[in-house]
Amino acid sequence: RILKWSAGRFYWIAPCNLDRPFLSSFLLPRHLRQHLVQVIHDTIPLDQPRSMSFLFRQQFSILVKRTLSRLSFVFTVSQDSADRLVRLSPKRTKPVHVLPSGIEPIFGTMPRCRNSVDLHAARKVFLDRLFGQAVANPEAEGSNPSPEELDAFVRRRWIIGIGRAQKYKGWPLAEEAIAQLNSDLSEGIVFIRVGGDEEGQATSNRHSTRPTRPDGIAHSSHSLSVALSIDRSSLKIEALPDELLAQLYRCADVLVHPSQAEGFGFPPVEAALSGLPVIYRTGTAVDGHFKGHSFHPQFWQGIASDDAVDWRNAIFSVLRNKTGLEGFFDEMHNAVHPRAFICQRGGGQDFRWARAADSLLNVIFSKPQEASVSGDEKSL
Repeated sequence: RILKWSAGRFYWIAPCNLDRPFLSSFLLPRHLRQHLVQVIHDTIPLDQPRSMSFLFRQQFSILVKRTLSRLSFVFTVSQDSADRLVRLSPKRTKPVHVLPSGIEPIFGTMPRCRNSVDLHAARKVFLDRLFGQAVANPEAEGSNPSPEELDAFVRRRWIIGIGRAQKYKGWPLAEEAIAQLNSDLSEGIVFIRVGGDEEGQATSNRHSTRPTRPDGIAHSSHSLSVALSIDRSSLKIEALPDELLAQLYRCADVLVHPSQAEGFGFPPVEAALSGLPVIYRTGTAVDGHFKGHSFHPQFWQGIASDDAVDWRNAIFSVLRNKTGLEGFFDEMHNAVHPRAFICQRGGGQDFRWARAADSLLNVIFSKPQEASVSGDEKSL
């Protein structure tokens, strides 16, 4: 119908791994296959077989390889994913194009808290809004934290982890490393996890799944569920809207991201743009986010290890801050906002969605004679 309606002048852009174009390619004349544009996010279903079902992995492999062999325009969201896709289809003669991904502008436009008074105030605002949006579970006794508990909670060091609970995400590693730190920091630690059930089943929210632990104090509503552990040392949140997530990045101490596979990896970028130190697992697409950066070495740390001791030491180095990280934060404070500073120091990537759109169109229209693009199409 699209072919007939447009008289052959169309581009069909599919943003998902398993969307329609490569299923429809065999119905089109060969010269029109170049009008189909497919985005393949990553190869994680193949690289992490223990986290995906056998049938899904087989379907994914067959359909993605078919796409790579048939379609001229294939995009992905990182060079790491592009390299992996090329290895899946060594006979492919066309490049797999990398689209620079965008990060929502809310991340990094608020200043970091400069002192403990401002930090504690910002944390109380975050918690007030968090518990205010959640509906107390009537089966939980004393479901709302007392003022004294909240006051102690905001004075602890906040370590956060964002993402679902698939095995390759590595959250048990983070929990073990953080447990080792409890005896080293007199002020105490809280580990705040956003998103994640044991099955790794996503809902409509990008950072949203059911909370993992049945114990503790539970709050639930249609959009938000919170589980605060009995000993008040962990906080698990079903989902956060971007506005609250940006507030959390602003008033946390460090983000840990031990994932062994990422096609892009949004949380480390969102956190860094917000001025929050990041510790991530190397060997994924996260390595390529800030090439040529001039950050303080403890602001953006890559760990090539799955040993909890190494992660414990990296987290401790940030929390104890004995190597001049404050000077880096002073420079950040003098910038327009953290995002502008990090983009400038991070190698020039600005993470604007407009840049992704421009990149997509530039590739599609770069060879009009090959793609049979008319002048009218260019104007569109």
